Amino acid sequence: MSTVDLHEPPTAAVEQPRRLTWHGVSTVARLELIQRLRSSRWKIVLALWFVGVGVICLLITTATTSMTSYSSNATPIGQWIFGMNVFFILFMGLLVTPSLGSTAINGDRNGGTLAILQASLLSSWEIILGKWLAGWTTSLAFLIASLPYIIWSLAAGGVSVWSVIVVVAVMMFILAVVCAVSVFWSAKMVKTATSTLMSYFSVALVSLISLLLFGLGLVVIQHDTQVRVMQPSEWSPTTGNPTACEPVTTTRTDLGMDYLWPLLAINPFVLVADSTPQHSEDMASVETPLQAIQVGVRLARANPVDMGWDSEWCNEDGSVVSQAEYNKRTETTQEDLAGAVWPYGFVFYVIAGGLALFGAERRIRTPVATLAKGVRIA
Repeated sequence: MSTVDLHEPPTAAVEQPRRLTWHGVSTVARLELIQRLRSSRWKIVLALWFVGVGVICLLITTATTSMTSYSSNATPIGQWIFGMNVFFILFMGLLVTPSLGSTAINGDRNGGTLAILQASLLSSWEIILGKWLAGWTTSLAFLIASLPYIIWSLAAGGVSVWSVIVVVAVMMFILAVVCAVSVFWSAKMVKTATSTLMSYFSVALVSLISLLLFGLGLVVIQHDTQVRVMQPSEWSPTTGNPTACEPVTTTRTDLGMDYLWPLLAINPFVLVADSTPQHSEDMASVETPLQAIQVGVRLARANPVDMGWDSEWCNEDGSVVSQAEYNKRTETTQEDLAGAVWPYGFVFYVIAGGLALFGAERRIRTPVATLAKGVRIA
């Protein structure tokens, strides 16, 4: 009869392997997608998505055509249709995507199927990345269904193929990060309703609350400073233009946008607009919705101080400039704008997505020392 050495320490629990293989990731993603495809609801939702987006894009096209028909602006109508359709499709994508990964982990945990994956040869990274890949693939299905309406603008003219490629790639990247954050909340929270709520709150934080904080920040940070400048003192009775200048002390308002522009850089709509190639080399001529956002956010980063229309007439020595020079000073040229903000937004999203996936992997790593209240094993 065998004997047991009571002095021998117990064998430690075998830790779940942390290897990462494409076979493991694709297996989890395939299982997740097959489970979703078995339901007939996704077909109905996808069909409603295609029809709904098509109706809205058709209305946008009709409204844009009507407005431009009464305008003398020579901007091709395709640029307006492209910009409005892109914003609407991105908005709809941000509404749908959080729900695709917000129940990926806690839903399986509550159903008792997550423990089966954890007990297999799959590593925690393969499970998390497989769940994330399945959610991202599903979101891309909705984006692909919207591509005909984005390409629609090409027929109207004024939009390059490169612009379409860049916009689609950026939207795919944003949806990937949203899926990663949703998977994290699914692994973090016990209840599926709570994880879904936190996923939508994360999207609202970067898309809506960031704009609100920017606006409130302008009110809080702005301050007035006393400066001594040259201002007109005499005017021509015929032209009304200044003829002489004198030094005066006046108040200038600094909005402090150079401190607040990062709040705009993380906004998904700003990220898409600022990364889109411009259709015109003249940054001062804002002709499309994408250009308007791009010029606005780069101007905010430059934080221009309004010197007033009257000060633009005067030089530092008190001399008066010509009408042509005044017009040049009052125009917003490319030199007045700061650099692009989209690289900072990309870095933020990469860090946020990476931390979300890392945090989700930590939550399902086995063996588990302690479990949260209400969490089941199998």
